[in-house]
Amino acid sequence: MAGLASECLAGQLRRLTQRFGQAIGVFAACLRHVRTTATPAADRLRDGADDVPRVDAFGQVLCHGRDQLLAAERARFITPVIDRDLLERIRPLVQRIQDFIQGRGNESPKSEVVCDWIFICYILELYREGSALWHYVNRDEVDALKYERTAKFSAACRTRVG
Repeated sequence: MAGLASECLAGQLRRLTQRFGQAIGVFAACLRHVRTTATPAADRLRDGADDVPRVDAFGQVLCHGRDQLLAAERARFITPVIDRDLLERIRPLVQRIQDFIQGRGNESPKSEVVCDWIFICYILELYREGSALWHYVNRDEVDALKYERTAKFSAACRTRVG
């Protein structure tokens, strides 16, 4: 009687191990797709994951579902944009930049602001404005990294103007 019970228990244990082995294999395969920082525990998990059976169809669905959940979570941080509202927000800034270049008004922005304007002009493909603004950047008023970055954007504007 004891032998029969132990055989039955051993069979259940084997089936349970197989089930968990498949689940661990799916989990390990999903982890392979996610870039993680190297830790000893993660290394052991990755090393041991090669012994586990490869991902089956269920595992692919599980990984795809995880990707969809992550995308839905990131989508919460996207601001809905209406073209007309965007134009109303950016137009005054572009007008301010163009007015400054043409000498209208009495604004004299700091070099750091002019650097930001050059970047905005580059992004908005206002290459003439971006190249014209470079003359108003004073190297001593801006940190070296921002100055070098702005110099590259201004040079790119100049090459696109021709």
